[in-house]
Amino acid sequence: MKNKQIEIKVRNFRAIKSAEMAIDGITVVTGENGSGKSTLSSLLYHTFRVSNDFELFVKERLAGTLYRYYRVLSEITDELQLIFKKFRKEKRLLEADSRYLFPDESHSLSESLDNAMEYVDEVIHLTENLLIDSQKTDDPLFHKRLNRMNSIILSLNNSRSNTENNDLASNLVDLKNSIKEDYLASIKEVENRALIIWISELNQVFPEGLGQKNFEIDEYGVVLNDFSSKRLLDAQSVQNVIYIDTPSVLDMYGLQRTNLLNQLVRRNRMSGTAWTDLFAKLTEPKDGYLMGENSLIMEDILQGKAYYSKESLNRGFRFRRVDNKEFNLSECAMGLKSFATIQMLLNNGYLDKNTLLIIDEPEVHMHPQWIVEYARMIVMINKIVGVKFFVSSHNPDLVNAIRQISEKENTLDTLSFYLAEKQRDSFEYVYKYLGTEINEIFKSFNIALERIEMYGANN
Repeated sequence: MKNKQIEIKVRNFRAIKSAEMAIDGITVVTGENGSGKSTLSSLLYHTFRVSNDFELFVKERLAGTLYRYYRVLSEITDELQLIFKKFRKEKRLLEADSRYLFPDESHSLSESLDNAMEYVDEVIHLTENLLIDSQKTDDPLFHKRLNRMNSIILSLNNSRSNTENNDLASNLVDLKNSIKEDYLASIKEVENRALIIWISELNQVFPEGLGQKNFEIDEYGVVLNDFSSKRLLDAQSVQNVIYIDTPSVLDMYGLQRTNLLNQLVRRNRMSGTAWTDLFAKLTEPKDGYLMGENSLIMEDILQGKAYYSKESLNRGFRFRRVDNKEFNLSECAMGLKSFATIQMLLNNGYLDKNTLLIIDEPEVHMHPQWIVEYARMIVMINKIVGVKFFVSSHNPDLVNAIRQISEKENTLDTLSFYLAEKQRDSFEYVYKYLGTEINEIFKSFNIALERIEMYGANN
């Protein structure tokens, strides 16, 4: 293999018996359905997503751990509210918000830890005041509520109290220390770039689990997912990864769901998924990037400009044709959406030399002429901008067009083709490196012609 900037090695995983591929330019993989092409795309996408946004994934994992503390503290603050209202006639209790318990996307874990400790300290302070009041009253309801607060804390499985301690303030301090320990453990995971963060994310995508011998990804010959040191190194050549598996994302996350989607991503899953990540890049320019128009998506292809409108009456993806007529992009043809997606990514500043763009079967729903135009767009964006592409395809026109246009543009040295070959008497595939020679790919496409002859009128 000539290109070794990024190299992936997959062994005995799902349908893939063996695959070794270089990712440095345009990588095109072909093969029949069920040969593992989508598996390769997912491995690449999720590995680089974790590598690029490592701290966000740690924060997400920590947020899940902290949720049980949140439930307990929410119940305690509710009890505080009831007691203060009944016995002190006070309405406002906490200056700090319970959301401060969770890590914030825009702050470091250390800053989030300070906020969490401030919140818990305020709960402890208020509780200590109530304990002082409890010595002055014989009201059974008052003491019952204090006992309930204590029982709630002790119900935590990881409570550091081994016995039923009636010292409510002390148990709250134990709870605070447990929260602090979890925060400090997460800070250490970020500092060490703990491999378990990557493993946990991949296990969500691949429930069967991914072992050390199944998948390896190297950068300049150095292993990024290093099982020996239990670290995931920070990829330098790919600092942004985008996965497009269907242009229908413009429909699914269009006019009606945009605000809700943004809220869900930020509240429940800060790291997002392939679709939510793509949606965010299509709707918001890159930080510090002055949104513009890029001529690489030529007017003679789209005959207009796609963009995202934030106007309340026209919120969603829009398309303005060269005659100034506007359309809801979800109502436009799928082929146009495919080009529009790339156009918006370019105009929003997300495609550069450190970007890996993964595209799954882009030729679907496209007219043959536009398939060729799409192939040219891939070649030109790679040549001029430096974007790395990982493209899976079943289409001979797309494969041939990428090959021929690359030759004309003198970029064959950045192009690699791979063919998934089915192993005899099995459902496993070995990915064969073809370089820039595509004859074997066309032989595999010719199987369809043989089937036509088999089932045709002359038989």
